[in-house]
Amino acid sequence: MQKRVLQLAVLLAVLGTGSLVFATTRVSGKVVNAAGEPVNDVVIRLEPVEPGEPALEAKTKKKGQYFFGMVGGGDYAVHVTVQGFRVSAVDLLVRDKENRKKFDFKGPMQPGSKLPDLSIGDTDTVTYDFTLAPSSAGAGQFGTGLAVMGTGDLVGLVQKGDSAKARKEIARTLEITPNDPRLLYLAAFLDFQDGKDAEAATEIDKAISVDDAFPGAHLLRGVVLEKKGENEAALADYRKEAESAQDNGLKRDAWVRVAMLAKKMNREDDRLQALRKVIEVDPANDVAFTQLLEVYLRQGKDDEVKSLLAAAPDSVKNDPAIQFNIGVQAWNRGNAAAAATAFARAIELDPKLPDAHRQLGYCMVNLGQHDKALEELRRYLEIAPEAPDAAEVKEIIKKISKK
Repeated sequence: MQKRVLQLAVLLAVLGTGSLVFATTRVSGKVVNAAGEPVNDVVIRLEPVEPGEPALEAKTKKKGQYFFGMVGGGDYAVHVTVQGFRVSAVDLLVRDKENRKKFDFKGPMQPGSKLPDLSIGDTDTVTYDFTLAPSSAGAGQFGTGLAVMGTGDLVGLVQKGDSAKARKEIARTLEITPNDPRLLYLAAFLDFQDGKDAEAATEIDKAISVDDAFPGAHLLRGVVLEKKGENEAALADYRKEAESAQDNGLKRDAWVRVAMLAKKMNREDDRLQALRKVIEVDPANDVAFTQLLEVYLRQGKDDEVKSLLAAAPDSVKNDPAIQFNIGVQAWNRGNAAAAATAFARAIELDPKLPDAHRQLGYCMVNLGQHDKALEELRRYLEIAPEAPDAAEVKEIIKKISKK
């Protein structure tokens, strides 16, 4: 009898020891989408950090729930896999056998980030819930998808002309931050480049609704509207960009657009204002100086021409075409002396400009300087012997020579 009691005591001791050795932690949770609806057939994998230990795997069943009933104490990396989704948020709670909180974490997960590891004892209770979001790149290494590119890198792709990759990365990032005006602007820019005007309009409208002052947004929308023939609306967007832009380059480009569209709409005053604004922002812009000079010359505003030339860059002052145009306007107003000065300057800048030689010759005829007139008209025929008016010029030379 004593022997049986002893054996029973030994057996109880063994059983008692065994119950401690094989004590296990329960890990359970649920997986839902952004709307809180359960997602089934999601694979949950616990991989022990300790080498050589087997991984545990479960799959969500009805109501998106999963359960691990026999998890030994230790550290585990967690992976969540399901086609077309990534983990966008987690809610982790670890309690000990007395139901005291040991660890908790709740928050969003950035694409490509590692899910919080499990560090548990032998008798803990773990609740680990996951929220999924659609992802065209899938679950990725950790279940949170692939890391998204920064805006600077996306702009770099666009600038390099790699629009296919840029478009893919922008679309993927918009899945995460659908109201980011930078991404919406880039998406609209690429769509407009590809001729997808309707898509571009939708995206740029959304960007502006999120941030009305986003740099370049009104300029791009103006371009889209102008292409659609909505010129008044386009002009308003260009003006808004020009008047609010902090970057001088962007401000200049917007005023250039105003000038171009105003010319197309035959709105001379708007065009002149815009050209003056371009020069104000960019004093070295020879195109704006040239166009403004042409308007002033056509309008006969000599004082404005003189003032504008004084402020113009050397590339404008020393442009033979501009000097020639100054001469033409003076000639048309009957001022042969002023015209002669301008034509002579044009020839100085470009000795092979045939029309300048011809016009200077005509000025010299009017001024009674026949020898100089002959010299310039003959030079004209040397440079342009096949000119349409060559026969006419030869007749003039004959008449002058007889005098």
